[in-house]
Amino acid sequence: MALMLKSALSSYHRFINDQADERTTHWFFVHSPLPVVTLLAGYLLIVCDVGPRFMKNRKPYNVDRLMIAYNLFQVFMCGVVVVRLVPEVWKADFFCEEINYDKDAAGMSVPITTYIIYWLKICDLLDTIFFVLRKKYNQITFLHVYHHTIMVFYVWLCLKYVAGGQMIYLGFINSFVHMVMYFYYMMTAYNPAYKKSPWWKKHITQLQLVQFFMSSVYMTMPLTQKDCNYPIAVPLMVLPQLFAITVLFADFYYKTYIRSKPTIKPLEVQTNGISKASKNE
Repeated sequence: MALMLKSALSSYHRFINDQADERTTHWFFVHSPLPVVTLLAGYLLIVCDVGPRFMKNRKPYNVDRLMIAYNLFQVFMCGVVVVRLVPEVWKADFFCEEINYDKDAAGMSVPITTYIIYWLKICDLLDTIFFVLRKKYNQITFLHVYHHTIMVFYVWLCLKYVAGGQMIYLGFINSFVHMVMYFYYMMTAYNPAYKKSPWWKKHITQLQLVQFFMSSVYMTMPLTQKDCNYPIAVPLMVLPQLFAITVLFADFYYKTYIRSKPTIKPLEVQTNGISKASKNE
């Protein structure tokens, strides 16, 4: 038993420390999985139990101004990420962009940007908190909570071990789409009349579908190259998640905009937290 425990601890040490990216492994909230796991556990406890019980005998809070500021912050920060990644995407190899582990300015640019994305994904958890405070429990679906949770952990893994390479394409397109989405959410929080127009919702869904398709193509490319020195575990981990989300979005789009006439109703599925309605609605 002692030998098994020692072996398990040794394997854990090798995985957490020896195999980690030396550029990022000592950064705040990155070194160990315990902080982020604790955060996510607290998030799940709040949105699934503590929050609803706290709000049980209370009226919904009016957080419109807070949501406007929150969405404006997201638009700005997603824009920062997009601007930082433009030169990286421009010079990247579409078929096989290997990870630059250098610690010079060029090598540190993508990890720093990934760190910004990491904290933005943590901020995304506030979407569900807003639902709780406004008692919009119908929007706190399993898929919504699952996607918010897994995205934080996925970006932590990326930042901890593979900050850069082929993943820069995903970070770029995801941040661009979120910049557009959060602008829409900011406008609906400022003027609820925007919620009544299905035009925005339809084209945002189309933009999301394009994002998932392009991301899948980007992550498939390294698998087609014989001499690509990009960790094969990354696309094998990311592609199934992208496939599942693409199927969900395609199903929603077909049922809402093709099989039936568009109706004025909340957007059922969103990136950066899948839910049955617009995140800030």
